[in-house]
Parts: sequence; C-alpha cells; structure tokens
Amino acid sequence: MMIGITGTAGAGKSFFAQIVKETIPSFSIMELNDIAAEHNLFSGTDKFGTRIVKVSALNSKVKALQKNGKDANIALVGHLLPELKTDLDMVFVVRANLEELIKRLEGRGYQFEKIKDNIIAEALDYCGVNSIHLSKDVFEIEGRAEMENAAKLLKAHIEHGKPIDIKNKPIDKMPELLSLIKGANKYKF
Repeated sequence: MMIGITGTAGAGKSFFAQIVKETIPSFSIMELNDIAAEHNLFSGTDKFGTRIVKVSALNSKVKALQKNGKDANIALVGHLLPELKTDLDMVFVVRANLEELIKRLEGRGYQFEKIKDNIIAEALDYCGVNSIHLSKDVFEIEGRAEMENAAKLLKAHIEHGKPIDIKNKPIDKMPELLSLIKGANKYKF
C-alpha cells in the first residue's frame, strides 16, 4: 500500500507520519524533501532562500519507488505531493488552525511574506484541492485526535480490509482567515 500525507508547511504532516509509523510499524516513511535532497533534485532557490525542487525529477524517483516497493507499505510525506503525477491508494491532507500555524512557522524562523503565503495556501486548502487526482480516497484531518483515529482506521483497513470510515468533511478555514483579516495582527492580511 502506498499512501500520501500532505499539507501546508507546519500543518503536522511529519507528526501524523510518526503516528502512522507507531500504529503500523511496517510502514516506511519517505519524506519527499529527503528524496529530493538525497538525489540533489534542485534547480535553485526562491526569494526566501528555499531550495526549488525539480518536480518532474522527483516524480520519476517516486515512480521508481512505487515500482520497487509494490509489496511494502509506504507513506510519501510532503507539501509537494499534490504536484506529482502518481496514483496512491489514499491521501491524508493534514490541516491546521491558522493562528497555530502562524506560531509554528514563526518558530521555524519563516519570513513575514512566506508565513502569509502559507496561511493563504492553508485557508484555500491548496493541498486538499490539488490532491484529488492522486487517489479516489482523499481525507482531510485536523488535530491529534483525528490523526490517531485515521492511523487506527488505516491499520484496520490493512489488517482486516475494513473501509476507512472518516467523515470526509471539508475543513473550512475561510472564517479563520476572515478573522485574521479583520483582527489586529502584524501580518496585515
């Protein structure tokens, strides 16, 4: 089984991947950024100093992983997942409260403009909307309880063939964004 875990920077993708690994030890966790770094799949840097990944080259590496790992449980993790052209068994989109996301990104030392870009991407559900081509099963989850539940359901699916019964409710971040726009904050949304 090959699943995807995506979401904006700071949303909790790696945290959820860790929960999946603890719940289902047979899963191999593969961070797309690590794959790109291992194979030096970069074309330069953006205005924030972040390395720009050659998505087509990364896509080729992921296709090779799929071919070589047919009998393995693999979780591909990264915000670039929606940019790939691949088929996955299911995708989990990790969502986050916008104010909490701001704090996490500030803690990582993100610049003002990069934080705004990520907050807007989260509010618009960029990763969720752009992941629907990856699988017929795309689930949005938010918060530790939903992550733990999703991992348990995934385990039951693998071990007993039970369907993943996550109420696939869209998570609407627009009210949070409007609150940020109306409120006094240093980001001047």
